[in-house]
Amino acid sequence: MVPKSQVLTVICILCRLARLKAHENQKSSRLTVSNLNKGQNINNFSNPDAVRSLEKVVDSNTQFSTNGTICTKESSDHVHFYLYTADNPLKGFEILVGDTDKLNESLFRIQAPIKILIHGFGSGCNHIYPKKLKDAYLETNTELNVILVDWSLLAEPPLYEQAVKNTGVVAVKTANLALFLISENATTIDKVHIIGHSLGAHVSGIVGQKLEEKLGQKPSRITGLDPAKPLYNFSRLDRRLDKSDADFVDVIHTSVLGLFRTVGTVDFYPNDGINQPGCFPFDLACSHSRAHEFFTDSVYESKKYKACKCFRKLGSKISLSFLNNCHCDESDEKTFVFMGDAVSTSARGIFYLATDDRQQQDTETLQTVVNQNV
Repeated sequence: MVPKSQVLTVICILCRLARLKAHENQKSSRLTVSNLNKGQNINNFSNPDAVRSLEKVVDSNTQFSTNGTICTKESSDHVHFYLYTADNPLKGFEILVGDTDKLNESLFRIQAPIKILIHGFGSGCNHIYPKKLKDAYLETNTELNVILVDWSLLAEPPLYEQAVKNTGVVAVKTANLALFLISENATTIDKVHIIGHSLGAHVSGIVGQKLEEKLGQKPSRITGLDPAKPLYNFSRLDRRLDKSDADFVDVIHTSVLGLFRTVGTVDFYPNDGINQPGCFPFDLACSHSRAHEFFTDSVYESKKYKACKCFRKLGSKISLSFLNNCHCDESDEKTFVFMGDAVSTSARGIFYLATDDRQQQDTETLQTVVNQNV
């Protein structure tokens, strides 16, 4: 049985992250958790035995199910879908699964591509992610349907473990939304692109699984933005994001709060995949957020993040030294690809890139926010 201290430590860190995310949206400033209590070692959560023990706690205390039985009807009612288009970029129109009249009243663009954005733990539709990515899409493409999945009431801190359990019902309801739109001839499965950050990345993966079960087809693409690691490092494939969940799965790894191992068709490791430029040591929220920031940037500038192919021997593990040996050959397009929204769907494997620290925040402003949260 895992010591309670380890469970409490990981929950405390995640709650701290959620609080920082909330303050980040109010202050538009980078937040830090560098003042963690002495003795709390973040590296413990990279330890396989510790993570396996935490997994056992979840498995022994939950009836997690991707058929939705984990949550009550009241819980599933806390999942909402808001449609945004170029005609209503600021105020979302709520779509109700099964309500054809309401769908017809909406500004949904029939047969236009759909971007489904799913937030993570301690977040919501009005947070920087997914709001800024939604804005980026609608500012650069007038022929899109952007749907924000709001499950904030099921992802509230400090109940991270419960939020993990809730991912199943959120995914089922989101899959039902896609099935409803397809049944109404409003879209087709090949036009669906699901994008999730942190826990939302794992929700996205389960959505893909459910769609394949019902339709015999997968969504065209799933993007995982630093998929959450706590309680997921050794999780079963039907509970987390995996490359089999869509025709193409691209993943961006940016922090210790996210999975470091490969889980996509193509996996990107900006910088070292753990510590991001402009983020202070142990600034978990900062590095974790870089994934969706990079992706949002790429919507505006498709060739901003050129990544180099990494070649490894069969069975070798991903490591920092391995990532430092990646290279691009300008004469061979197979050795590089552009990370982000416009990534080539023919890309396969592992890619590395270095970014600048242009997003470095003003130290004095940052420290003010830190002091307010200590």
